[in-house]
Amino acid sequence: MKRPVKIILFTFFAVVFLMCALKLVFVMQEYKEGVDVYEELNLNYVSTPDVSPETEVPTADSPSVGEDPAPAETPVVISAPVTVDFDSLLSINPDVVGWLYCENTEINLPVAQADDNFYYLNRLINGAYNSSGTLFLDYRVPSDFSGKNSIIYGHNMKNKTMFGNLDAYMEQSYYDEHPVMYLLTPEQNYMVELFSGYETDPYSATFTFEFENADSFARHLEEAKAMSVFQSDVEVTPEDSILTLSTCTDNNSYMRFVLIGRLVPIE
Repeated sequence: MKRPVKIILFTFFAVVFLMCALKLVFVMQEYKEGVDVYEELNLNYVSTPDVSPETEVPTADSPSVGEDPAPAETPVVISAPVTVDFDSLLSINPDVVGWLYCENTEINLPVAQADDNFYYLNRLINGAYNSSGTLFLDYRVPSDFSGKNSIIYGHNMKNKTMFGNLDAYMEQSYYDEHPVMYLLTPEQNYMVELFSGYETDPYSATFTFEFENADSFARHLEEAKAMSVFQSDVEVTPEDSILTLSTCTDNNSYMRFVLIGRLVPIE
């Protein structure tokens, strides 16, 4: 091989290597910026209560000091394992509609809602451009999660942030370890009892948010249960409301992995 050709090839591969290296540095920097922003939010606006998520609350029939205890049942009040300072958070970004939390996972994140389903695809909660984006609620559903099917979207990030670990629910063992999530909002907190997870296309009936009647919603629930890759004992009825979490799959960016849960109001 002639020397000029070797020089040209060497220069070409050196430039390609340099461009790839710079792209990797840029991606890693974006990842770090996203992680830093959400870690700061957790530090400043999220706290862990001193009480257990399940607390026994004495009733009027509870015995007084010196009396024999009565054999009455004690109700159990379920509360979220974290609290969020929504007043301060909303002062930073009024688009915030909730906070999604799953114990011992990366999901401990704010949820925003814009006027479309594109704005937060590549913007952090502070508005800065970033490929990590923000978890966001479909703009067509009520912001207070009062609809029958509230849909939250998030990226399947390679560093396992955002919804990067959502498809771990493809394994029954992972579901058994994380059967519930918590959705906190300025008006009401919810326990999310997960009952279905599966792959689907982005135009499937899974993303229906308006239903003609209770029967059509019941069919939606039955189909979701039937398609689930994990088994769940959660009972869901047409009187319930559900939360659908959606992200791209690792194997096919066109397809989506969805995780669906029953919304149970808690303190």
